[in-house]
Amino acid sequence: MMKSCFRGYLIAIVTIISLLAPQAKSATGMDILLEENAGEGIDPVVSGFEFSGSVTSLIQATSGANSDSEPLAAEDQTDASYLMDLEMVYNHNEKYYLVVVLQSGEGEGTNNNLKSSMAFNYDPYPTVTEDKHQHLELSQVYVEGLFLNKNLVVNVGKMDVHALYDGNTFAADQTVNFISGALVRSVGTVGYELKDYYSPALRILVTPFDWLEAQAIYSHSGWDDLSDNQFWVFELNLKPNIGDLEGNYRVYTTIDARNYENSNGEMENDVVYGVSLDQYITESIGLFFRWSEHGEDLVANDVVAIYSGGITIAPSFFGRPDDLFGVGYAELKMNDRLSGYMKEGQTVWEVYYNARINQMIAITPDIQFHTGLPREKERNLVVYGIRAQINF
Repeated sequence: MMKSCFRGYLIAIVTIISLLAPQAKSATGMDILLEENAGEGIDPVVSGFEFSGSVTSLIQATSGANSDSEPLAAEDQTDASYLMDLEMVYNHNEKYYLVVVLQSGEGEGTNNNLKSSMAFNYDPYPTVTEDKHQHLELSQVYVEGLFLNKNLVVNVGKMDVHALYDGNTFAADQTVNFISGALVRSVGTVGYELKDYYSPALRILVTPFDWLEAQAIYSHSGWDDLSDNQFWVFELNLKPNIGDLEGNYRVYTTIDARNYENSNGEMENDVVYGVSLDQYITESIGLFFRWSEHGEDLVANDVVAIYSGGITIAPSFFGRPDDLFGVGYAELKMNDRLSGYMKEGQTVWEVYYNARINQMIAITPDIQFHTGLPREKERNLVVYGIRAQINF
C-alpha cells in the first residue's frame, strides 16, 4: 500500500512540474529568500497606504497512521487546511509604519489525527467560532519606528512574536520552505508557544555594524497583569559575507516565566538556548543548521533538545531558477526520565519542491518521513502534501 501511494505521489509531482509554463524573467528563488531575510523590519513602502495579502492552502495525506495502540485509534486519512492574511501598511515619512494584519483560516491538517512530538503542519491557524462560523481576526496591529539611519528599529503592539527570532533563510517560512514544525522553528517542539499566539510585545533591534544585529523582545501570553508570566527573547546575529555569499549565525535565549513545575514540585522558568545558522555556499545552494535545548528538570519537558539541518537549491541547472528544492532532517532528544518507547526520539526527513508558476502562484509537493512516533507500535509514518501559495 505504501509503495503504491509513494509511486502515485511521484507521478503527481512529475505531472505538476511538467505542466508548468516557462518562467518569466523575475527574481530567482534564492533572490526571494534574500529579500525576505534582508533585515528583520518590514519592507519599505511608498508614503501612504499599501495593501498585500496571501493565501496558503495545504492538502496532507498519511500512510502508516493506522494503529490501535493509542487510547484513540488512529487511521490514515486526507485533510485540508487554509490560511489567509490581509496586510495593510501605512508609511509616514519612511520613518514610522503602522502595520495591521487580518487573518482567517480553517482546518488543522494532519496535526490532530495522531500523537506526535512535532507538528506535521506548522501553518494552520483556524478562526472558526464554536458555532462553526468563520470570521476574520485582527492578528497583528503594531507600530514600527526606524531611528539612527535605520540602525535602530522599535516595534510595539500585537505581533507574531515567535516569527521575530530563531529565523533562518532556508528553514523558517512554512509558506515557501519546509512544512513540518521541526523544520520551521524550534518553539513548539522545544519551548512553549505563547497561549495567545499573537501577543502584546515590545521589540528593540539594533544594527551597530553591517555584520551584526542584536535584539531584545518583551512579550506576554495575554493582556492582563503584564508584569507576571513574562516572555523574554535575547538574540545576536552575526552576518558575515564570505566571498560575497551571505550568511546568518544566530544565538539566542528565551525566558518563559509562566511557572513550570520541576521534579521537586517547585515552580521555575523555562529557559531555552538555541542557535540558527544559514549560509550560502554558492549563489544557488544554501545550507542550514538549528539546535535548541531546555532543562530536563521541568516535568512538562518531555522533549529536551532538537537538532536539524539541510540544504536548499535553486535548480537553475535545468532551467528553473525561480524554483526551490529542499531536503531537511530533524531529530529530537527526549528526557532521560522517560522510559521504554517514549525515550526514543522522533525523527523526520522532509523533501519539498517549490515550483513557481508565476510571481503570484507557487505549487509545492512535499513529503515527510517520520520515525519514532510516541506510540508503542507502528511508529513510522509518511505524510504526503501539496501546498498552494498565492501572494497578491
